[in-house]
Amino acid sequence: MDLVPEMLKTAKREIKKAKVQTRVKQLLEGSIDDLSMFGDETFDAVLCLGGPLNHLLNIKQRVKAASELVRVAKKDAPIFVSVISRIGLPKTILVGFPHEMKYAETHLETGDYVPGLNGEGFTAAHWFLPEELRELFETQGVEALEMAGLEGLSSHHEKETNRLYKDQEKWKMWIDVLLKTCTHPSVVGGAEHFLLVGRKQG
Repeated sequence: MDLVPEMLKTAKREIKKAKVQTRVKQLLEGSIDDLSMFGDETFDAVLCLGGPLNHLLNIKQRVKAASELVRVAKKDAPIFVSVISRIGLPKTILVGFPHEMKYAETHLETGDYVPGLNGEGFTAAHWFLPEELRELFETQGVEALEMAGLEGLSSHHEKETNRLYKDQEKWKMWIDVLLKTCTHPSVVGGAEHFLLVGRKQG
């Protein structure tokens, strides 16, 4: 499910490329703050990945989206939600977009980002703190089981990480380090993206 038709076309191409057409039931256009096309407790698991919650600019929209994602999950179903990190973002700007440094400081207090009048910069968004995402879903009846920094200690070190892959012995060691540290609070908040793993309570 995606709000943008072009993204659904991309998904269709990737599904075909991966040869998993028989495992995908449907591609739907829509927004996560309105899942009225689905009944209560429809799904065995719910995945909200890629940061769609970041693009709901109003707190009421984000609460509604969280409520909807929980509503369509069956009792005890796992719920996975990833977002862009408010603390990780200044490092992203430092590494890849230093010309946008003025946004590194201004977004920290509220997490809200609005691009310049000429449309420069990223699309309008709200950046999350780990505790903010946790609270958003706990108030909707979700038990937070774990949080993880998705890029882990490799966050903002893409070149170095890719270079290490050439040495498979060191690569395996690094993967082990990433897996052992990705759930540490200091890593979660500082990653570019982080993930909440939760379970819908009865």
